[in-house]
Amino acid sequence: MGRRVFLSILGIAFYGKCRYTKDDFVGTETTFVQQNLLEYLQQKEGWGKQDQVLMFLTDLAKVNNWNKDIRTRFSSRDQRDVPYIGLEKILLDMDMLFQAVHIPEGKSTEEMWELFEVIYSQLQEGDELYLDITNSFRYLPMLLVVLVNYAKMLKNVTVKAIFYGNYDARDKVSNVAPIMDFLPLSVLQDWTSATSDYLRYGQVEKLYDLSESSINPILKDPSTRTDDVKLLRAFVKRLKDLVGERIICRGLTIIENKNVGLLEKASKDIQEVTIPQLKPVFEKIKESLDIFGAKEDILNCIKAARWCCDNKMYQQTTTLLEEGLITFLCCHFKLDYKEKNFRDLMGQCLSAKTLPNEKIIFNDSVLAEKLLDDSVIWENKQFVTSFQCIKDLRNDYNHAGFNKDPKKVKYIIDNVEKLMDNIESILSKI
Repeated sequence: MGRRVFLSILGIAFYGKCRYTKDDFVGTETTFVQQNLLEYLQQKEGWGKQDQVLMFLTDLAKVNNWNKDIRTRFSSRDQRDVPYIGLEKILLDMDMLFQAVHIPEGKSTEEMWELFEVIYSQLQEGDELYLDITNSFRYLPMLLVVLVNYAKMLKNVTVKAIFYGNYDARDKVSNVAPIMDFLPLSVLQDWTSATSDYLRYGQVEKLYDLSESSINPILKDPSTRTDDVKLLRAFVKRLKDLVGERIICRGLTIIENKNVGLLEKASKDIQEVTIPQLKPVFEKIKESLDIFGAKEDILNCIKAARWCCDNKMYQQTTTLLEEGLITFLCCHFKLDYKEKNFRDLMGQCLSAKTLPNEKIIFNDSVLAEKLLDDSVIWENKQFVTSFQCIKDLRNDYNHAGFNKDPKKVKYIIDNVEKLMDNIESILSKI
């Protein structure tokens, strides 16, 4: 487990006093939202001396709002010096473990990138981040969103909270201002990115990891533990199982299609999602499943091959296409497609039609002769040719091109996609 890190950029303005509140927490009256945020973390998250506070400040912020020796500051409203305590003194009194880090003023693109690098350099592998975006540069939220996504990938950090102390929304009577947590926006972005990976490439690991990391805390809290949350988690797990069947090419399971039925049931049962804006994202995932029927179907391997092809999984496409066609042939001839001898016989019949000058040794020559008389299948030259091309491509692919005439990458991709289209067209007419 990495460090817990509170990260804040201190501004230069003269800040008015108030108390900040979140849920049932109300902080002490303070000039700096950072004080109340850390009080909140102490109370709600058990924040202690082992946790790290990173304060980023410009030279002017250091002079105006940080130094522990600050005792007064000129108030333009009062037109006089008024009592004013620097944030450094406040954190010392709170017995916080903190580090002040110098940053540029951020007035140019070059300084913006310097700021980016300074903050990033302070992060460590596996840090859990609590971000405060209340003060400083107006582009700070955008910068931190980009920086955090960058650090998620390169340093495996996680974001636990994104705080904003809304001073302007304070109650004028009680002088209490709300603390807003923008973490759901970050969560939405993570889910959107993970969904994009799934829809474009069939990659479901990010979705599964998110369902565990973002949903588990919700399930642990009795106030947020709902049936919909449980169903959403179950849906993603079923989706992972479904994708796994296709990646590992589990033909029998694909034909049975039990997971599709379970997925459909889970999706129908889910009425809400934890973040309302996730619902359209979730609907996109459900739409991607429309290609699969929930019933047992020998053509499910072909449908799975199409899904793999659309998701650039060309090796799986060739495997599922060949095995799917063998299954189709077995069923066409009323043979048990689960029986290895019958499946091998289909391949031998294909060789007999495509390699007429070679002597083929059949598992069952009597049955083979009967099968080869079928004009619907074997006189369909397009079917036979496509089947043989798939077989050749699969062999080239699975043997890593170790042969006298290895195919180029572009050739394989182009031909897999073309053969996929051809097979679908042929089967629709048989």
